Amino acid sequence: MVGQAAEGVSHALVEEQWPVVLARLAPRARARFQAARLVRTGPEGAVFELPNVVHRDRCEQLRGEVEHELSEVLGAMVSLVLVAGGGDGDAGSTGSRPDDDPTLDMDELRDAPPDGRSSVQRITDAFPGAMVVEDPPT
Repeated sequence: MVGQAAEGVSHALVEEQWPVVLARLAPRARARFQAARLVRTGPEGAVFELPNVVHRDRCEQLRGEVEHELSEVLGAMVSLVLVAGGGDGDAGSTGSRPDDDPTLDMDELRDAPPDGRSSVQRITDAFPGAMVVEDPPT
């Protein structure tokens, strides 16, 4: 089934039947694939986007089960291709960047005022109970 999309399996059909496929999955697979979004269909198969690389990798573990149910529901063998973030199929993609978020106006962001603490002080404040160990003089 690798690298196949059946003739006549359109984007609209996959999108329409996706809730049926999800309902047929085991609870673990259904929970993982709930966030999957159909990006496109083509010769490579049905391409679904997951929120990030970690989520995509966890879904990849169950790809065979989902691929089987997708093919059963559609009545044709269809490969499942999983991508992270931007939906471009880039395995190194780690998801969207803050400047890609349409709800975030980057011009409205302001730098926090300086608080006079050193970087070591900021780290020890962030990790209560941490101890700073000095290197012995050489």
